[in-house]
Amino acid sequence: MRIAALAVMLLFSCSSPEKRIQKRPEVFAAFPAQAQEKIRRGEVELGFSPEMVRMALGPPDRRYERRAGAGRELVWGYGETEGRGLHAGLGGEVMVGGGGSGTFGVLGVGLGSRPAKTDKRRIVFREDKVASIEDQK
Repeated sequence: MRIAALAVMLLFSCSSPEKRIQKRPEVFAAFPAQAQEKIRRGEVELGFSPEMVRMALGPPDRRYERRAGAGRELVWGYGETEGRGLHAGLGGEVMVGGGGSGTFGVLGVGLGSRPAKTDKRRIVFREDKVASIEDQK
């Protein structure tokens, strides 16, 4: 049971802006007051740095680059994950052979999620600043 509790803690350890702020308070303290307020509410705005977005929304589900005119943009995609959760299993087998038998068991605990098929929100960066926020409705 301790393993399961630890796994659940790890799964949700960075699930809120407040937890991400607690993880890097010195970085958060250097942000302007208006940005700090938005980050605490889980909001982003134009001009935010990647670190500000990461604190507000967490790590992206997808990252990719795309062409934009003569330049390139970095896009962070956020979506609802499918199949997120704690998975545990217990298995065992009886082996008979060589004049003896034995039993062994295996306990497996895992965390997992699959990226969403479509982004619910895209944060577009140009020159390391948020240039646009695209919400899918």
